[in-house]
Amino acid sequence: MSVDKMLPLRVVASTRLTPHMLRLRLAGHGLAPYEDMRELHVRLYVPRLGHHAAVQRALRELEGPPDAALVARMTARYYTVRRVDARAGWLDIDFVLHEPAGPGSAFALQARPGDLCAISAPCGRGARAAQRYLLAGDESALPAIARIAESLPARALGTIVVEVASADERIDFERPAGMPLHWLHRDGEPACASTRIEALVRAELARLPPPDPALFVWLAGEWTVAASLRPLLAAYKPHSLCVAYWRDEPPREDNDT
Repeated sequence: MSVDKMLPLRVVASTRLTPHMLRLRLAGHGLAPYEDMRELHVRLYVPRLGHHAAVQRALRELEGPPDAALVARMTARYYTVRRVDARAGWLDIDFVLHEPAGPGSAFALQARPGDLCAISAPCGRGARAAQRYLLAGDESALPAIARIAESLPARALGTIVVEVASADERIDFERPAGMPLHWLHRDGEPACASTRIEALVRAELARLPPPDPALFVWLAGEWTVAASLRPLLAAYKPHSLCVAYWRDEPPREDNDT
């Protein structure tokens, strides 16, 4: 992993938003570039297992690009910057808590005030300016969908579709009055087997046939779902974005023979 820049951030608060989503508030300096809505994501660098203490020492002393020893002790995952206030010196990142926990969610679960991690420069595309929007995704896309919706002008129109594991995983966020929010619940069904988002997105696109330069479509979520939706957006380029955020492996069935 080649890294030119790491911006160290300090954990100041941890908040459980739902049974499977946790928010860390991270404090630091130089956060103005992260307020740009054109790039919503960062690479989050967290300590590898067994390297927490060494990473904490190195990040406290970091000036300039990280050396190879520090990079080797850390691992990176992409996350959405959910909220940021550069003047106050903080940003929020929301973590979906999977089982088993990945490096990011494991760090979030164990993080205590004062712990250090680091982020890259902003990266990843947000939503382009448009008159009408279709925003859709699962819980991994929820932080980005919420940030986009909260940034839109009050007169914006469109539809928001969010699929989560159950009603307990819903999170309130501000959105324009002309953008209804549809919650879909898997209720025990694996994300990779769900067709709910695809069906609703198909229905929405059928009502808004292309080409429609006034429409921007932003879709993200589990790999299988994103793959099924991506062909639907061929006629909407460059007014669309579809990204696979993660991959859900369904449980295997053991056959007795």
